[in-house]
Amino acid sequence: MERKRSIISAAALTWLALAMTITAAGTSGWVPMVMAARTGPPVDITYQAAFKRSYISAATGDFDEAIKPILALHNQSKYRQDYLIALRLGWLYYRKGGTSRAIQFYSQATRLRPQAIEPWLGLLLPLFAAGRYQQAIRVGEYILARDRFNYIALAKVARSYYVLKRYDKAAEYYAKVLDLYPGDAQMRAGLAWSYLRSGQKAKALTQFRLVLMVDPSYFAQLGYAQALK
Repeated sequence: MERKRSIISAAALTWLALAMTITAAGTSGWVPMVMAARTGPPVDITYQAAFKRSYISAATGDFDEAIKPILALHNQSKYRQDYLIALRLGWLYYRKGGTSRAIQFYSQATRLRPQAIEPWLGLLLPLFAAGRYQQAIRVGEYILARDRFNYIALAKVARSYYVLKRYDKAAEYYAKVLDLYPGDAQMRAGLAWSYLRSGQKAKALTQFRLVLMVDPSYFAQLGYAQALK
């Protein structure tokens, strides 16, 4: 009984000390202490500050400045194999238009976390932007083997096949997107043009009519007119 009372007294004293700390320092003074106790080792301030600077610069569209603090981290040996840094650099270089560097960093991210879909989706974007359509198809189909309903992968593979003039394959993938997103006018236009280019005018006409109901754009009208010939 005495031992139990001493344990309770010790706990009470601990909470009393904490309450006094809160009273003296205010909320902002005790939260970090409590958080540190809950989460263990302190946050890597250098890492945190670099990402904060990067996000602020990227929000203004200054991707050169957004890259600098993250690249500085990457150039330090202890961060060179960091997944989040590679992923962030891939995205920033892609947004900047530096497709080669984006491919480099997204490729590193896929090696660091090969089981994740996220870096493969990232890699798909600069491959497509760089006109490396065969590689984009391979990456897209790799993603779809693991996530067969992935919109980005389906759409990029469809468009890649279309640009490569493999219209039957393009139509196949556009149709898969529309099974999942039947209201997507852009994907339906892609399907219509794929049918038209592959000589399937009746199917193209049906799809162009559906597109024109919600999107009477010049290109939809042009396709519709060509399908009528």
